[in-house]
Amino acid sequence: TEAGNGFQQLFPEAPPEDPAPAEAPEEPAAPQSYIASLGILNDAAAAQMANDNGIVPTTEYFPLNDTHTISANYSFPPFMNEDMNERLVFQLLEEKTGVHVEWKASSLFAASEEIQLLIASGDYPDVFYQLSGLYKDYSIAIDEEVCLDLKDIVQEYCPTYNYLLETYQDYKDAITNEAGQYIEFMSISTDRAASPATLYIRQDWLDELSLDKPVTYDQLHDVLAAFRDNYNCESAMWIHKDAMTANLMYGFGATTGSWVEDGQAKLMYNSDGLRDYVTLLNQWVGEGLICNDFYAIQTNNDFPSDAYILNGGCGVFHMPMNATPRYIGGPEDVDKVYATPIANPRQNEDDVLALGGLSEDNDLVVSNGMGWTISTDCQDIETTARWLDFWYTEDGSMTANYGQEGVTYTMIDGLPIWTDLILHNPDGLSPDDAMATYCQYNGGGYFVDEWKADQKNDMELVAAINDVHSQETNDNGWPSAATLSLAEAEIETQYMTDIETAADEWILGFIVGNRDIETQWDEYISILESLHIQDVIDCYQSALDRYYANQD
Repeated sequence: TEAGNGFQQLFPEAPPEDPAPAEAPEEPAAPQSYIASLGILNDAAAAQMANDNGIVPTTEYFPLNDTHTISANYSFPPFMNEDMNERLVFQLLEEKTGVHVEWKASSLFAASEEIQLLIASGDYPDVFYQLSGLYKDYSIAIDEEVCLDLKDIVQEYCPTYNYLLETYQDYKDAITNEAGQYIEFMSISTDRAASPATLYIRQDWLDELSLDKPVTYDQLHDVLAAFRDNYNCESAMWIHKDAMTANLMYGFGATTGSWVEDGQAKLMYNSDGLRDYVTLLNQWVGEGLICNDFYAIQTNNDFPSDAYILNGGCGVFHMPMNATPRYIGGPEDVDKVYATPIANPRQNEDDVLALGGLSEDNDLVVSNGMGWTISTDCQDIETTARWLDFWYTEDGSMTANYGQEGVTYTMIDGLPIWTDLILHNPDGLSPDDAMATYCQYNGGGYFVDEWKADQKNDMELVAAINDVHSQETNDNGWPSAATLSLAEAEIETQYMTDIETAADEWILGFIVGNRDIETQWDEYISILESLHIQDVIDCYQSALDRYYANQD
């Protein structure tokens, strides 16, 4: 040993030590699966927790020796074969588990009516999909003996799912109702993808005018003025027809919907940030940087059409990653017209935004109301629960996200890469539709890997988006696990329609100059107060307080 050798060197006359028994070589660690490398799912940890509780891990439970049959309802989009067992993902899951599923499938557009008929018939499948479309409060469905409280079932038969719930408190909070019942097997994902919507700028125009990318509102103003003066564009900046372009609001500490500020729930409609934002838009409309009938510009799925941008209609606009048009990327694109992402504007260059940025790695997003639950008619609860649990194993998640290696994806440099069956489908399916056809789209309950959607985009563009958002966080974003109770949701429903209607009218008036912000803002706030906006905010605050209490 090293200690022995040192002793002999110091005292060479000392008698030699007895040789230490040879240690058995350590077994090389099993290579980590791609899914495990993402840091959310962990079969080994889930199995250890199961063994500690005297439960057989789901990874050891399957495949079954004999085929077991369960039933489930499901809804499918119009491009998909209505026979779910013709889908590759369910064929693979049956092969891996030994569980055959008899599907009661319905069109996505008729799903709500179909599930109502299913409930009315009293003949339930073993598994319900999106029962929340009929029951906003699962405790009612449980009381009416339509579905089961999943808590004891999960703890006894679903060690993988239970490991996730015990590891991630937000996830556990999201699937637990006020009565303490577990309501669904919900999908989760990490919010690692690029920001849902990103501002883009006509880079070719910037280059022609020798201008830098703007960072602050003042810099953006000057760039828009240059675009207006040099390119005669209809609207130097395109904004959404309802004027609620969140990317332009973040720098004022506001966003659409709700957010958190120093532990307090905030809503857009009566916020100081909204006033600052509306004041800015009013100025820019007055200067011709935004056309005064912006609400009438033709759009494509609520975003500017390709034709509008290619024909020089605007120089700055926003798009979600899944709607990124073909000309965004570089100067080699169509007609030398190209655009690049820019940061969300801020008041000062060194401001770090607390809304709209990328979440930290492993921040979980829960898909509420998109999951599975078990009905009271289920006769084989263990097999059914184990099948649902399998979706959260590394193998189950990989299958759900990517399908079959060599068919729908190949592993390259440790990453699953789509094959041409997905990216250039021979039947003419778009990549999104092909993913949904051969794999699982983002419903049901499993871990949704954002990489499956990211990789169909230009990865250089994704990197550029991440770079421009480097001074943006989502620290003030609303926690996905801070959900309204049934009573609170009813209050929100009761008042929000009137609040939104009044706010939309006043905000548009402020922006186009039909109302005066300086003299009439207080009147606008008074109207919102008369429409019970504070009651709605109080509901959000209660949900937030419960969320914080669960973190202690």
